[in-house]
Parts: sequence; structure tokens; C-alpha cells
Amino acid sequence: MSVRMAIALALVVLIYLALALVAVAFFVASFLSVSGWWDVLVTTMFWLLIAFGLAAVVLRAFGGVERSALRAVGAKVLDPGEQPELEAMVARLAAEADIPCPRVALARSWAPNAFAVGLLPPRAIVVVTTELLRRLDGATSRPLLRMSSLTWSIGTAW
Repeated sequence: MSVRMAIALALVVLIYLALALVAVAFFVASFLSVSGWWDVLVTTMFWLLIAFGLAAVVLRAFGGVERSALRAVGAKVLDPGEQPELEAMVARLAAEADIPCPRVALARSWAPNAFAVGLLPPRAIVVVTTELLRRLDGATSRPLLRMSSLTWSIGTAW
């Protein structure tokens, strides 16, 4: 985890802790101001509803990040073996970076682009557009065509 990411994560945690402290302060203040058991019950139900609502929002936000990003660009997670060259390249780069191998998704787009999405390395997904994949295929196929037509040997012999 980079220092920048750690700082951002720490700030998010501090914001949530501050919100929790404010909620607890309001909770205590509301209990001190009530007089009967009915008021205590209503106040408790109100604060429990707020707490469960916030928990649901936070869990939904952290749980659906990958799906939301994939849906936004129209990407489809590839099955193993669907694009073996691309999967091998991503696996090699992940091994060089000493990180777990992410899943690979393909998005239909005319722009050559690739990006990663995921909050944790085990849930990471690398999204590659079809245009970038086409250009990668072209870049690797040109030398192979030259080798098969013997132009590379003529070019290097002169």
C-alpha cells in the first residue's frame, strides 16, 4: 500500500469516527432530555435505524465498487482461457510487481485504455479496452509476420 493510499484511508476512517462521535453525542443528549419510557423507546429506535442505515450504505459502497465500475464502462470479466495472451501478460506483470494476479475484464471501446479497479488486491480487476487489445495484437504480430516472410533476415543482413 502506498503512502498516499494509507493517508487517504486514514482520512476516511477519521471522518467516519468523527461522524460516529457526533452520533453518540446526539444519542446521549437525546437520552438525557427524555422523561418517560416511551420517549426512551422511540429515541432508541430512531438511533438504531440511523446506525443500521449508515452501516448498510458503507457496506454497499465498499461491496459494489468493482461491479459499479465494470457496469459503467460496459466491461465483462473474462473466463480463464478466453484471452490467454492477455491473461499471461497480466499474470507476468503481477508477478513482477509481487502482487496477487488480478482478474481480467474486457470493455468495448475505441479508445486504447486500461485501468484497475478494486479496493483490495484479492478483489482487483484489470480492465482492458478492445482497442488496446487490438493494438497489442498488432504490435506483437508485426515482428512475427516479418519473421515468417524472411524480411527480418534480409533487413538485418544488409
